[in-house]
Amino acid sequence: MIEVGTRVRNIMTHQQGWIVESEGGGLGVKLDRRELTVVPYSPGQWEEDTERPLAPIQVARIAYEADRALRSVEGSYGVKEWAAILEPERIRWLGGPPKDATPARIRLYNAIMGAFKPR
Repeated sequence: MIEVGTRVRNIMTHQQGWIVESEGGGLGVKLDRRELTVVPYSPGQWEEDTERPLAPIQVARIAYEADRALRSVEGSYGVKEWAAILEPERIRWLGGPPKDATPARIRLYNAIMGAFKPR
């Protein structure tokens, strides 16, 4: 029996989420999206997600947030949070650190992206 809070993956689309209790008292799946999206849970469509590799955009977010923290330590303030930057800038983080990045920022970016590369 699957429990509330269990990580799941759709067997067809590979969409990830976790089990929640829906308004009607049944089970739903809260999808891993910024907006609140809950879909009905159906045992034949969802399986427990025991090994959850991060999506590339999730790794880019980690790299961005680490870069933001480093910049703060270095004295740069007012750097936007991930949620506040536009999609094109988020996608650019998949391709490498910003062109104006210091050597320390480049090393941090490479370390994070390398740590989460698929094996």
